[in-house]
Amino acid sequence: MRRGRTDRVMSSRLWHSTSAWSFANTAALAGYGLVVLPFQARLLSPDAMGVWYAFLAMGSLAIMVCNGGITPTVQRFASYLHAGATRLQADGVPPSASAAPNWVGVAAYGASVDRLFRLLALGGMALLALIGFSFIALKVTDLALRQQALYGWTIQVLAIGVLIPAAGRTALVQGAGGMLTSQRRLLIARLAAPGVVVTGLCLDLGVISLGLGTLTMAVVQWLGHRRCLPVAISAAPPPGAWPEHLRAMWPTTWRFTLVTLGAWMITLSGTLILGTWVGLSEAGQYGLSLQVLQLCTTVAAVWMSAAIPRLCALRAAGEAGALRRLFTSRWTLGLITFVVLATPAVIFGQHILGIIGTNTRLLEPAMLIAMAVILLLELNHGPLCASFLMTGNQVPFVPAALASGVAIVLGGIALSVGAGLGVWSVIIAQGVVQLMYNNWRWPTLAFAQVFRRTHGVA
Repeated sequence: MRRGRTDRVMSSRLWHSTSAWSFANTAALAGYGLVVLPFQARLLSPDAMGVWYAFLAMGSLAIMVCNGGITPTVQRFASYLHAGATRLQADGVPPSASAAPNWVGVAAYGASVDRLFRLLALGGMALLALIGFSFIALKVTDLALRQQALYGWTIQVLAIGVLIPAAGRTALVQGAGGMLTSQRRLLIARLAAPGVVVTGLCLDLGVISLGLGTLTMAVVQWLGHRRCLPVAISAAPPPGAWPEHLRAMWPTTWRFTLVTLGAWMITLSGTLILGTWVGLSEAGQYGLSLQVLQLCTTVAAVWMSAAIPRLCALRAAGEAGALRRLFTSRWTLGLITFVVLATPAVIFGQHILGIIGTNTRLLEPAMLIAMAVILLLELNHGPLCASFLMTGNQVPFVPAALASGVAIVLGGIALSVGAGLGVWSVIIAQGVVQLMYNNWRWPTLAFAQVFRRTHGVA
């Protein structure tokens, strides 16, 4: 009897735990890759795998700019309003005028967010169409694969046009006290997509399957977040609210966006560099290896990402002790989680793919180990430490991120074209450039803020 009661209490706690649902979402996201990966690796040719990962890299450019560059600001500002702030300010943490949520402010801000993300969707679709169709015309020589790629990229561009507004509304809901509700509905969207992709691959739709899966996830995510708040979001912002919100968001948003652009160049440009200057099959091999290791990063980063709204609230309240305890515990768990997951992936990943009988293999062990170490350092200075620095509504790493991204792209191209190092070119470029500054600078600054009990950037 007592055990049954205990089980019910535990089940209830898990059901109402934001961290538990965040991990479930991350597991679903990782599961997406784990479920789809064997089918794509077995059913796609090496060149088709290269096109697949090139599509992922190009699509991620728009998604990362929104999710990494703009949605953190949306989520943070919504959390300030939910904490009782009466107005938003461009710099620093606005004081809370009341303990009660400012729902009128949330509704007005939500209308501005919806308008902004609709405009971003239109611009993103136009840019992605130009880049993607140019890549297909120049680099995909097989006629059957080219036709498939054209259909697939068209669907992918349309899907991203839906996913961008959905991302904005999701961030608003999460910041305005709806993190738990949002995580539950995100889980549905992320569970819906893998089945669509696998079905498409089994029906020999090839790279078209990627666009169909993205479109399914985007539509479900948008529908699931349309009515999650206790206030209605109007189609247009109140008079004067749109320029006021843009002025408040701009100083941090443009910095976040440039940082995210740098992050994309750092982590995902390698696939396009290899696909353009080395070969589609090498790009596919590199992309497959990167996908496996980034699954480990995705799971490890959820510890900190789930705590961001709470960290923002603790900063606003000036609770230095609680802030320190929460940050250090999530940082430790993130690093341990990556090591625990990446070690077996490096040791046994090649053997597992061999058993499956895939057309594309992982990189050789030395390259895999180098990539794992690089991604561990990226996790530490980026999702764990840089994310914490952003909770102070300041972005000190814009020049470093852009300079590093440009240096990695130029270095990767130079090493692949000039030195003929193949896949090693992008690995060496990323590792060396990041060690020069980013890998140590932002962890040092984050811990300085935590232990010196300062809310600003030292």
